[in-house]
Amino acid sequence: MLRVFKHYIPYAVLGLGLVDLFALMLAGEIGWQLRAFQIAMDPGHPAERLLPLISFAFSIWLAMVAVGAYSSEALLSVRVAITRLLAAISLGVIFLSLMNFLAPGATLWRSNSLYAMVAAIVLVIGLRLIVSRAIDTRNFRRRIVVLGAGSRAERIRQLALRPGSGFTIVGLIAMADGPYVVADATPRGEIANLARFVVERDATEVVLALEERRNALPLDDLGFTLTAKADRIDIAAEGVVNLYDYKTGKPPTGKQQARFDKQLLLEAAMVSRGAFPAIGAATVAEAAYIGLGAPPAVVPAPLADHPPARVLDELRSLIAQWQVVTRGYSARMTMEKDADTSDYDHLSRFGEWELGDDVAPETMPGGPA
Repeated sequence: MLRVFKHYIPYAVLGLGLVDLFALMLAGEIGWQLRAFQIAMDPGHPAERLLPLISFAFSIWLAMVAVGAYSSEALLSVRVAITRLLAAISLGVIFLSLMNFLAPGATLWRSNSLYAMVAAIVLVIGLRLIVSRAIDTRNFRRRIVVLGAGSRAERIRQLALRPGSGFTIVGLIAMADGPYVVADATPRGEIANLARFVVERDATEVVLALEERRNALPLDDLGFTLTAKADRIDIAAEGVVNLYDYKTGKPPTGKQQARFDKQLLLEAAMVSRGAFPAIGAATVAEAAYIGLGAPPAVVPAPLADHPPARVLDELRSLIAQWQVVTRGYSARMTMEKDADTSDYDHLSRFGEWELGDDVAPETMPGGPA
């Protein structure tokens, strides 16, 4: 695997991309040679037109990346591949037309481009047909390690066995004692280092398929337990993870997370203390909310300004203050907006009193004197 920013690219896909890039440059040269032969012109040496050939090849190659010509679906299905390749070459030629207008000397002639586009279609689609028949397409599938050996893990295993599946399972780990639905899962106790296990199998993803993903961090001295259920945890490297939480609405901003919505910050603190047995104690490199609404958005958690140790200390201080008998529990405390609704408004009978009313302590029946 080759890591590019936050993505891991299989070497097989990288190799195919380089071959495609060479084929596109060859298509540009073929287009030049055909046009020169047609008008009885000396084609000259290829080095003299290196910039136009590179601009032609890179424009179409980037369009191929943009339309998903290297996605698992396109690599495993010839029909999908041909459709996306035709779309990419068409988009690339449109972009080249714009480049020809802005920088005429940096691109092929329009007549050359026509021949080059036809040659690119033949060469690139021909390469895909050769790859689909001569190379094991499993090399292009996502490689995943599944944490779990119950019914959820078994469903994932069945999906991986389907024809045309975009992923293959390279490891199944039973995180708890049996009995297991997946009988051949490796017990967690037999794996000394889970992160190294993932790296050694060249896995691109780790999938949590536990029957219950709720994890807990007990604060015994306070008699308090912090629980959380993570939407997604990615193991980025040995001892390093990324946390993600999906939101159907608008994700909270960084400032809102710092003051009000501390879910991811608290999850990061739990991970740092080993509250998730599936991964053990780990460093959280990134945490972010992924908004699924319109428009979609990714909002990172302010981990740098609110590191896990500080967040956990603040939580402990808060819980300790709430446990002071004489303090009491104030209704609608630290609401972001006055118009926001609290889950406990019905218990506090909000509406029978206003936010501006004077507050007087009151001892309830059965409470401390």
